[in-house]
Amino acid sequence: MEGGSQGNNCTPQAVILDVGDNLDQAKFPNRTQWTQTALLWNALKTQDLVAALQLQKFVQSLPWDKLSASDGPVNNMGSSVFSITVSGYTFNFASQTVTQPPVSFAALFHPSDAQIQKFSPATLAALDRMYTYAQGTVNSQLDIP
Repeated sequence: MEGGSQGNNCTPQAVILDVGDNLDQAKFPNRTQWTQTALLWNALKTQDLVAALQLQKFVQSLPWDKLSASDGPVNNMGSSVFSITVSGYTFNFASQTVTQPPVSFAALFHPSDAQIQKFSPATLAALDRMYTYAQGTVNSQLDIP
């Protein structure tokens, strides 16, 4: 992130790290830091402002008070409440994990065996990765309330 013509003022970029008022930074510094890191990681990795803002809006709407009082990962929360797929990754803010849901090019498009044989294993892996990212982008547009 650059300061631009205003020197080292990164205020506009730092706004993307705002987790909202529902997450008490003083009471949950580790949870807040992990959430801000996830927001920053997504913004830098994708350089997609729309996806970054969707993830931020999701974070700001989470019912943080439903998590336990411990300041760390909570693994017994349902993934539907604290989990969202954006930019090809599933972010679970309760368990503090980022995973990439697998998507298979062959399963999505049903190419014939003859077509599949034309691809090397490395090419198929790259296609799976590309379609996983594309699927995550589509999901991020559909799952945001």
